[in-house]
Amino acid sequence: MAGQKTESVPNLFVIGVAKSGTTSLFQWLSDHPEIGASRDRETRHLMDADDDLCHSDGYADNGLQGYADLFEDRIGTGGIRYLIDVSPQYYYQETALGVIPFLASKKVIMVLRKPSSRLYSLFKYTSHNLSILPDDMDFPGFVEHLHLGRDSSLFQGKRMLEDALLHNQYAMYIRQWALQLEPQDFHICQFDDLKKDPLQFALRLSEFLGIDPEFYATYSFRAENKSVAIRNKKLHRLIRRFRARIPAPLRRRLKPLYMAANSTKSARSIPAGDQAALAALDAHFLDWEKDLSIVLKRNAPF
Repeated sequence: MAGQKTESVPNLFVIGVAKSGTTSLFQWLSDHPEIGASRDRETRHLMDADDDLCHSDGYADNGLQGYADLFEDRIGTGGIRYLIDVSPQYYYQETALGVIPFLASKKVIMVLRKPSSRLYSLFKYTSHNLSILPDDMDFPGFVEHLHLGRDSSLFQGKRMLEDALLHNQYAMYIRQWALQLEPQDFHICQFDDLKKDPLQFALRLSEFLGIDPEFYATYSFRAENKSVAIRNKKLHRLIRRFRARIPAPLRRRLKPLYMAANSTKSARSIPAGDQAALAALDAHFLDWEKDLSIVLKRNAPF
């Protein structure tokens, strides 16, 4: 990596975890005048070559030089001190682990969420926002496939789903990253804190990054990428299939109008069957959460 130009290479990474407020965090951080945002919310540039979410023009093909086309801003110009890459799959990607710790002046953020709650959110997101699950699948059925993992005929080839249970073994991944990063460069935080008090959450991140905290004094913290209930899934699947043909700027303008017409807020009440499945997941993750408390050197955050 010696000799690489770093002006267009990110030095701020949010590596995980998915369905833990990382979309909102991307918006909040990239709005700060000292932080430059990628053109797309998730670059996924450092995905493993065999991951189904890996781009054909990612790191495996273009190395760090490929980042130049993903950012309009450059570090050192217009007051920009950071370029941010929010790709919440990175924490379990060997490529990301082999690249990010060896970049100059990097900062790494990892947001944790209670595993059962994260999986419940993942179910609603994949069932509605992505509409990739069978229409008749309920949460207990989803959990059954989670336990099958890579043996699930429904989840095969979708690493985010087939390894979803394993991806909640936070302590294992934190140990891997902590071995490669200096403590002052690695910040672990909680989704519940992000949701409960966004201002204090942003102020703590400002201190970690050394950016001006006053920007957030009057900032409007808006939640992004919420799970929704899709009214017409057949139409939604059709739109998603052809969305790549729509220019990105036009797609961003049309999305709020389309979602307003074809979605509603997710129900807040949790059916009894779902509550039982969540309780079973909590029991399943108990030992992993104990391990997490050892790694974090404090009581389990969930």
